[in-house]
Amino acid sequence: MKSFYLTDTGRVRTHNEDSVTIVKNAANEHLMIVADGMGGHRAGEVASSMVVTQIGSRFSSINTIGTKIDAVNWLKENIDEVNANIIRYGEENPDSSGLGTTAVMALLTDDFLIFANVGDSSGYVLKDKKLHKIT
Repeated sequence: MKSFYLTDTGRVRTHNEDSVTIVKNAANEHLMIVADGMGGHRAGEVASSMVVTQIGSRFSSINTIGTKIDAVNWLKENIDEVNANIIRYGEENPDSSGLGTTAVMALLTDDFLIFANVGDSSGYVLKDKKLHKIT
């Protein structure tokens, strides 16, 4: 599999709130995450970094994701947990109150590809030289 990522600050903001990772686990399954801190909110870069760091670390430490249903449950449980961590961070750090991020994830195994997303970030698949929006 060939993979790469690139982020850009854009034309409006002075700092980049994007966080990205591509990680694999012991079974050579891949998880790709893009988290885009919510511009205009405080500490969007902190929230996006928390998603990528926490979920990426958890995925790389497991042996295998298991079945498709296991993968769906794993994604939901980990998204819920990191969301709770982000909320707690905002409560404990008043300067970051209201922080948030979008996230889109693609989990690829030999048997399936699953997407998960929160917010308006989108996931795409390139097939037959055409880009298809999945989320």
